Amino acid sequence: MKRILEKVLVQIVPSAQESQQEKKIAQELEQKIKKIEGKHVDVRLLGSLARNTHLRGDRDLDLFVFFPKKLSRTEFEKEGLRIGKKVLKGNFWEEAYSEHPYIRGTYKGHDVEIVPTYKIKGIHEKKSSVDRTPFHHQYLGKKMMGKQKNEVRLLKRFLKGIQAYGADTHYNSFSGYAAELLIINYKSFAQTIRAISKWKTPLVIDLEKYWKPKTCQKQFPHFPLILIDPTDPNRNVAAALSAEQLERIIRASKSFLKKPSLSFFFPAPTKPWNPTKIRQKGKQQKIIGIALGYPAKTISDIVWAQLNRLTKKMKIFFDQFDFEIKRIQAFTNEKNSIVVLATLKENRLPSIQKRIGPFAGDTENVKRFLKKHRITHYKTQKGHVMLETKRKIRSAKDCLKLFLKESAITTRPPLQKAFQKKKLLTSENLGKETKKNKGLRIFATEFLKKETRF
Repeated sequence: MKRILEKVLVQIVPSAQESQQEKKIAQELEQKIKKIEGKHVDVRLLGSLARNTHLRGDRDLDLFVFFPKKLSRTEFEKEGLRIGKKVLKGNFWEEAYSEHPYIRGTYKGHDVEIVPTYKIKGIHEKKSSVDRTPFHHQYLGKKMMGKQKNEVRLLKRFLKGIQAYGADTHYNSFSGYAAELLIINYKSFAQTIRAISKWKTPLVIDLEKYWKPKTCQKQFPHFPLILIDPTDPNRNVAAALSAEQLERIIRASKSFLKKPSLSFFFPAPTKPWNPTKIRQKGKQQKIIGIALGYPAKTISDIVWAQLNRLTKKMKIFFDQFDFEIKRIQAFTNEKNSIVVLATLKENRLPSIQKRIGPFAGDTENVKRFLKKHRITHYKTQKGHVMLETKRKIRSAKDCLKLFLKESAITTRPPLQKAFQKKKLLTSENLGKETKKNKGLRIFATEFLKKETRF
């Protein structure tokens, strides 16, 4: 493993020249902000570049503009946006949203975020979640040993390699801050991976020992992993982590320990199948899906959040008609295409639908069961009431048509706009769709391969 990690570090640690150039540009932007007249009182570079835990080529600059805590929320947001727009004037920028709006864009080849925050003395004074960030920076500066910075880089690159890095609505996984806390807790990348491979949920990691484990689980129910923020005991840093991503990380950690390889950090790009093979494999796996347009001038985080809800809604909808979705996943190129693909256990069901009810001797519950289904006659099966009714929808295609029709009405903006170009996908036309969309062809290939690695 040691030799593998040494090879990875050669590729991911930024050169001194790269770091100096990034800091020079950050200082240039800081000076621009300081020269703007306004109600801000300070500006600081925070994030991984400021802590020297960033990866080579990341080129992310996180600038936080501080405002006095007495400033109203309306003025705070207005001033934050004004400054961000003015600094990036002449460059690409867009308005993004976390707990409050901020500006992100590009400047001299770097991705820049200009985030307003209140200048406070302690977490107890915070007015928004962003106000914690300076305290995160301060805590990590005290706790992180110099040699651990490269350990953080290894963990970040590993998570990126297995497609499990980022707390945004696309990846639903660990943030950079979470990765840094894990390294502080377990000391090194190797020890972190060993610990992860043995994780059993629900799990509590509380570096400052704010909580008793059982009390903590009651305070933060339904989370597979609870990583307490050392600067704020009432926050779970791993709140965005989905159960699916946690399982992926655990499986990948076990696989890496069993057979360490550079491919965990730098996976080979997927070679997409041709449309004919996609059609054949799609037919074998009983694939079905929907294709939509993309809502113009929309923040990708919002679209991904709505897509996550749409996939869950689709699974529940199909289940109501007795179709079992085995796997479901969404794709978007964030320009003009959205696709949701699902594989089914069966794509056509029998015409007769069987419903097993309560024990025949349970008179009251039998009455309720029959009333619910508006039926008076029934059979029994192994002592239970059993109804046989004619199935309303037999084909998955018909079920999907109904889902598309309802979703076009019930889905909220901005994703609702995407339904103006809705299209039903089956194995027959999926191949044709991938002919003109290489990104979709790669996604369909990976989806149909069933992600056998992890």
